[in-house]
Amino acid sequence: MSREHNREPIKHTCPDIDKYIKWIKMEIVKDRDLKNMDEKELFDVASSMSSKLEECIDHLEELRKSNDTLRQWGIEEARNVDDLEAGVYELESKLPLDAVT
Repeated sequence: MSREHNREPIKHTCPDIDKYIKWIKMEIVKDRDLKNMDEKELFDVASSMSSKLEECIDHLEELRKSNDTLRQWGIEEARNVDDLEAGVYELESKLPLDAVT
């Protein structure tokens, strides 16, 4: 009665989080150079920052969905463990007292 145990339903997200932290830090570095830029450069940098922030927001929404999927999976796994424990206790209660260790 071997059943394949399902593993977590989402990929490891730390590399994605690291990527977006790096993007944000790069935009912060650009911000430090703003006072040395002319109007066109300022516009281009502001546009780039806006675009990168939109991408970060979109990615955070994906992480939120992944987190919810993982949470729901964990809840289901906990229920499965509870059911299996109840089954074990039920079977143990049917054994003679000297057989239970």
